[in-house]
This record gives sequence, C-alpha cells and structure tokens, in this order.
Amino acid sequence: MYTYWSDVNFAASTVRVSHKPDRNWTPKAHKEREIPIPKKLVKKLKAWTGGSSLRHFCVRGNLF
Repeated sequence: MYTYWSDVNFAASTVRVSHKPDRNWTPKAHKEREIPIPKKLVKKLKAWTGGSSLRHFCVRGNLF
C-alpha cells in the first residue's frame, strides 16, 4: 500500500486509501475509502514521523 503522510488522520485514527497516479497505483475495485486504524498503530506512526522529511511511506509486514 502506498500511503502519504497526508493520508493519515491521526485525530480520527483513520487512513485514506486513494488513487496514486504518481505511483501508478489504484485501490482494488477502484474504490477510494477511509479505514479505521488501531490506536496502537496511530501511536507507532506518530513516533515514526518524528523528524521525517519523507512525503510517503510504503508498509510491508506488521507494524504492531
């Protein structure tokens, strides 16, 4: 999954899954959506952003 930090809503504990033309990536069935994420993952993502200048990240495996 290609995700930009701007796709993560820390306050609402959600991630927006959307088309990424610059990555040549489309969500399955072309359905954009917002999905809830566990508070534990929100906490880890917040820690991961610390000082990061990256615009996007790619998640593989289990973060929590």
